[in-house]
Amino acid sequence: MTDAREIFLRTRAPYRKLDKLYSVVRRRLRDAGVQPPGKCGPHIFRHARAVEMLRVAVPRKVIGDVLGHRSTGSTAPYLKLATEDLRAIALDVPGMEVLA
Repeated sequence: MTDAREIFLRTRAPYRKLDKLYSVVRRRLRDAGVQPPGKCGPHIFRHARAVEMLRVAVPRKVIGDVLGHRSTGSTAPYLKLATEDLRAIALDVPGMEVLA
């Protein structure tokens, strides 16, 4: 039992935040032969979860809440690579059907 607020903790006492998480994730991904585009630290799991929620039509505000963001603007970078997914949930702009 611990009162630590971190998500990733050591599995043995003392139960505190897991140091060097970035290098652990990079090494495990490399050893597994996984080469994600762009960055490959622990944040890729946050990005993957955000896109997964977007694909099942979870509102952007809710995604931001899950990620712990205070503003929806902070969530945008997590969804920027999911262009097709964003297009699928985009709202029609009134008056644009005339221009199409």
